[in-house]
Amino acid sequence: MPGTKLFAVPSPTLIYLILQSPPMAEIPQHTHCITCGRAIPLGEKFCSEECERAHKETIRKKKNQLLVLYLVAIIVMLLALFSGIL
Repeated sequence: MPGTKLFAVPSPTLIYLILQSPPMAEIPQHTHCITCGRAIPLGEKFCSEECERAHKETIRKKKNQLLVLYLVAIIVMLLALFSGIL
C-alpha cells in the first residue's frame, strides 16, 4: 500500500546521541542471594548467615505443610474407603 511505513527510521539526532553515549560499564560476574536477591560473588548462595537461616526455615515450613497435606489426603481417602463399613 502506498504511504504505509513498514518500520520507523530513526532521526539523525537520535543516531548521533546513540553514537556519542559513553559505553556501558562492565558488571562483574555475580549471582543473586536466594533469599533477598542481593548481588553476591559467583559460587555463593546467600549474602549472609541471616538469609541462609531464613531460607532453611522456609524450607522446613514447606516440608511440614506438605507432610500435613499428605496425611490429610490419606485420612480422607481412608474415610471414603471405609465409610460403608462403619
